[in-house]
Amino acid sequence: MELNKYIDHTLLKADATSADIKKICDEAIKYDFKSVCVNSCYTSLVKKSLENSSVLVCTVVGFPLGAMSIKSKAFEAKTAIEDGADEIDMVINIGKLKEQDYEWAKGGPTFYLKTVIDVWKINRSAFQVKMFTYRISNDNGIKYQSKCIFGASL
Repeated sequence: MELNKYIDHTLLKADATSADIKKICDEAIKYDFKSVCVNSCYTSLVKKSLENSSVLVCTVVGFPLGAMSIKSKAFEAKTAIEDGADEIDMVINIGKLKEQDYEWAKGGPTFYLKTVIDVWKINRSAFQVKMFTYRISNDNGIKYQSKCIFGASL
């Protein structure tokens, strides 16, 4: 088993510089990691830096809080895909999930994914969408609801 192919080499610090990003790209190539994961402002730099490698470009959307509008997330995802992202890691709106705002949860991710799929049809690049729920407590009800709502959207 090649564990390196499961590693997303990630740098999401607010003070990361282009030099820092290039460094993790070089490391990802050296160790043949699965991907390099960055904030959306660095997507095109990472794409260029990984150009002749098998390492994927991963961009976070809505990071770190996930509390912006779904239209904002869709725009950020669309831009990231146009800039070369192979994978999109989206942070969901935990407050809406905790409120059990299922109307938002039902329409929000659907709009988001439709936008991402529309861009993919234009660019014809492969990509993956993950929905992060890292701030959810150990309450089984919340975990179950997140799986139902967002699993069905994917």
